[in-house]
Amino acid sequence: MDRLTIYLAGPLFTLAERNFNQELARHLRDRGFGVILPQDAAEMYRRNDGSLDMPSMARNCMERATGADFIVAILDGADVDSGTAYEAGSAYGRGIVIGVRTDFRSSEDGHTGVNAMFRLLDAIIRYSGNDIEELCNLIVETIHEFSKT
Repeated sequence: MDRLTIYLAGPLFTLAERNFNQELARHLRDRGFGVILPQDAAEMYRRNDGSLDMPSMARNCMERATGADFIVAILDGADVDSGTAYEAGSAYGRGIVIGVRTDFRSSEDGHTGVNAMFRLLDAIIRYSGNDIEELCNLIVETIHEFSKT
């Protein structure tokens, strides 16, 4: 089997979010997956004045997301990050989208902890522990289940 690629969609606006994304990507790469981490591409879209060319970066992210074998979408927060929601929704029906929620707060549906529209994702992993290695194992198990079909 060729190396599977994962597009890791998630908020990337705080140091905590970026560190979590990098750590999760590292664990998935250690298991042999190719991981596309949007925050890694941000620097190539930085203008001379320090601002980011957001439209070009967004187009690049969408192209890379739709070309990945899997999208792992981080669904944490009181409301899911709008960019993550857009990426997951855009990929719906074109690839396997796995939602990951480590946030223990619930929301309108009381089940997944996110907006009911996210029930359309191929899978949602809810994890309330503190071990990123264990979370990574759950993601890998889910990917392997979909890879068998």
